[in-house]
Amino acid sequence: MPLYRIVVEGTGIRGWNGAAGFFSARTVTQPNRQAAEMQVLRVIREDWRQGPSANLSPTKPALRVIDGWALGVIERLRRIPDTSYRFYEPGDREAAAQAEAEHSRARPSSPLWEIAAIGIDPPAALVRRG
Repeated sequence: MPLYRIVVEGTGIRGWNGAAGFFSARTVTQPNRQAAEMQVLRVIREDWRQGPSANLSPTKPALRVIDGWALGVIERLRRIPDTSYRFYEPGDREAAAQAEAEHSRARPSSPLWEIAAIGIDPPAALVRRG
């Protein structure tokens, strides 16, 4: 079964130290990308509902999938740990996107790099909303 790396952005929180949002990358095994995205969104929602993150913000995040890709053989062998959450404050979104793109070894065409480089949302066609 394929192994997928899914990157999610959460916005609309009022977290500790002024955090306004986060990026989180997760690696999951699912039969297709859509199933992988659904699993990752479900896990993150549950974490913010009842898990360790439930008390980090009085508001729950709005989640959207920023990118996802199937991992090849080499990437499977060099598997990197998931990021729990890479929080960012207002004005620091670009730096957080760059850090997440580097950590996740995002492809050069990844919308994460676009966010990091120009600080705007990628075109809607490139983003799968969750």
